[in-house]
Amino acid sequence: SSTIGLGDTLAIDISIDGLEDDHLSVFDSNVSYDESILSFDSYSLGDQLGELEEDPIGALDLSLGDLGMGLINLAELSLLWDFSFQPDAFTLATVIFTADALGESELAIMGSSFSNDVILGDEQASPLFASLEDGTVSVSPASVPEPGTVVLMLVGIGGLGLWKRR
Repeated sequence: SSTIGLGDTLAIDISIDGLEDDHLSVFDSNVSYDESILSFDSYSLGDQLGELEEDPIGALDLSLGDLGMGLINLAELSLLWDFSFQPDAFTLATVIFTADALGESELAIMGSSFSNDVILGDEQASPLFASLEDGTVSVSPASVPEPGTVVLMLVGIGGLGLWKRR
């Protein structure tokens, strides 16, 4: 859960942990949010399933991105053979939002575009099962100091300067 100011941007990491002896090679899920409070800016996928930019055979970005109606689809398929480098916990994706209105938006991980369930699979295409944790984002007014506070602080600093000069 996070609190941000109106107009601020927020990066949310979608992570997986507890893989231990398993290795993740594919995922597909949707992230839901309240589009009257937040607007979707962009997403980036992590590199633990293979590099997307540097190695064209490392991983495929199968994400559909912004589906509208407060849904973002994130999906990636690894084309790697060796998963021994993969840690037990890592970031699958980072989603960036902008706060457009005051209020609270739930962020929930939901089933993918092709299934009612979040798809997680290992290197043999066997399903992996996970418990999901949702979060909330609260958007509050941006904190701006009142003019009276700023004037009082400047008078105090000026008084200290005069006192030191004496």
